[in-house]
Amino acid sequence: VTSRDIQFASDLGFKIKLLGMAEDVNGKIAQTLEPCLVPVESALASVEGVFNAVFVEGDFMDRSMLEGRGAGEGPTASAVMSDLVDIAWGFVLPTFGVSAQELKDAKWAGPEDIVSSQYLHIVVTDQPGALADISAILRDFGISIESMIQRRRDPGQPVSIVMVTHECSRKAMRGAVEKIAALSCVSARPTVLRIEQF
Repeated sequence: VTSRDIQFASDLGFKIKLLGMAEDVNGKIAQTLEPCLVPVESALASVEGVFNAVFVEGDFMDRSMLEGRGAGEGPTASAVMSDLVDIAWGFVLPTFGVSAQELKDAKWAGPEDIVSSQYLHIVVTDQPGALADISAILRDFGISIESMIQRRRDPGQPVSIVMVTHECSRKAMRGAVEKIAALSCVSARPTVLRIEQF
């Protein structure tokens, strides 16, 4: 993620946040840890500095968010002391509230199961046909463009093309990026970031 990505995300109405997510996707577990775009008006977008947040959504509850200090000398010392006291007292709880032997085998989601809108930043040499070639590849992988930003530069010079896609699978996007990166007009590997609507 570059400063230009941060600026483009802002221009599009998003902030970039590092999100660790675990979710049920059609009976499979999808776990990811990655920078994502979240709308500037979302509660997660306002979490800054040493603060961390946990966002929970369940079948019998509405969405809830807990926010607190997760870094810095005070919170870190508190967490370490809590662990030391637990060890001294012999207080041990299984990680998931039940013993490992009682846990069910998980079915893990693959890239074809994870579907979301995507932010795509491509740096190309400004030449005729570049955008058409990129659009054709996205079309071939079934990826539709929702919006686009292209800053004007001098002909023949590198220019950024930023696209927000409609929902598509991670597998389709990976395939498209491989093809786009191989184009002669593309000067660097494209940046792809997931968009989450929290």
